Amino acid sequence: MLNQITHTLPALRWTEYERGWGQRPDGFTVHRDEETARQYVKDYWAKQPKAVPDEYSRPEETTTMIPVSDALYEAVQRDGSVWGHYSSQNFIMALEWVPRA
Repeated sequence: MLNQITHTLPALRWTEYERGWGQRPDGFTVHRDEETARQYVKDYWAKQPKAVPDEYSRPEETTTMIPVSDALYEAVQRDGSVWGHYSSQNFIMALEWVPRA
């Protein structure tokens, strides 16, 4: 059963690129706000090597506002950003997300 949805937050879809294998969906990140999303991406790229690695992920250019559960909203407020995975190229897991015990 899905949690009641009372919040929306900005999210970024990510695509994984792997040399010799191509690309595939790599989940999404949900952020406290647009600025947090921009900083998350900036920090991600700052940690990458100078040369193109054999495997890396890249976010979409713009965020999408998505409905999130209370549990996910609380985690994002606490942590600033949360990485998740989706099925069927939609954000369904954001609605069903439950924090790890």
